[in-house]
Amino acid sequence: MSLPIATEEIYDAATDDECLARLATRLTEQFGGRSGVVHWKHLESGTGDISYSGYFSEEQMEEYDREFSGCDVWAEAFAAPRTANRAWNVDHLVPSRTYERSRIFNEWVRGMGDDSFHCLGAALRTATLHADIGFHRARSQGAFDEGAVLQLQESLRHLERMMIIRSRIAAAEQARESASGALNAIGYGLFTLLADGRLIQCNRAAEAIAERHDGLIVRDARLSAATPRDQKAMQAAIERAVAPTGSEASALRVARRGGGHYEVSVVSVHAGLAGRQVLVTVTDPEIQDSSLAARLRTLYRLSASEAEVAIRISEGASLADLAEERKVAIGTIRNQTKAVAEKLGCGRQAEIVALVRSLPPLRPSA
Repeated sequence: MSLPIATEEIYDAATDDECLARLATRLTEQFGGRSGVVHWKHLESGTGDISYSGYFSEEQMEEYDREFSGCDVWAEAFAAPRTANRAWNVDHLVPSRTYERSRIFNEWVRGMGDDSFHCLGAALRTATLHADIGFHRARSQGAFDEGAVLQLQESLRHLERMMIIRSRIAAAEQARESASGALNAIGYGLFTLLADGRLIQCNRAAEAIAERHDGLIVRDARLSAATPRDQKAMQAAIERAVAPTGSEASALRVARRGGGHYEVSVVSVHAGLAGRQVLVTVTDPEIQDSSLAARLRTLYRLSASEAEVAIRISEGASLADLAEERKVAIGTIRNQTKAVAEKLGCGRQAEIVALVRSLPPLRPSA
């Protein structure tokens, strides 16, 4: 039997995918087995993972999961309440005659020309973790001895901790990806900065704004305005946001090269142990929200034509502008505007503008 696996090899698998891939093989070698598998599911996060020793092919393991996992007499034996959470020589739980008559042995093991006959394993069953661990030998290799059982028992607590650590890391990564996806769906730019102005992260809309270099730029990992005047105003806004006497939200316009401007808001946010950070939101008035018309139609039962009128009014178009654009009489536009106002519950055009602009801009998923 090889030397016991070092505990650091088990814990390395918590963060290293290659170490995880080798884990079942290393444990199989330690216990003198021919094949092995370690797999689990973290119940709170829904995350899980698996490590095979590689003796069985992926196709064979898929067949096991699909056709035979529900009739595995070994798995049933060491997952029973009285046997869970400890290592077992499963030969002591499942008599040889019972195993020889089982469907899994006759149809899966013998069906692929194999002779796996002895098992060492454990089933971890806690409030947050379900894990199955098994190592196997051929009939000719003989059963696992008590020394192998004791070694697996000693490894169980480390394996359980590793599984929990890895599952929590996976859950945190899922949460990060979910948050990133949500931020990328927002149609205005979001920059998160440290108190000294250094960039932490930004969403896709912010990346697009920075890549234009026409008003806001990221240089040396810092968000800056292109002109000295705007940069001075933005720096002052950041300083006010993180002032020790109390944060203050600010808004400013940043000129764009070639005309127009970005509308910029700066506010302090608390980030737990990371302390105070700065959130900078940037709205580009020229960006069209392709989802806005559909949302207006759904929310307020506007027709396609009415939704377009509402959007153009919110963009500053006059009734005369709309009549000319649509090649209709201005009276038609007045009637459509009146219908829009009634459906939106607005009494004036200014209220239509405010309502439409209150809907958050969205971006289609990439």
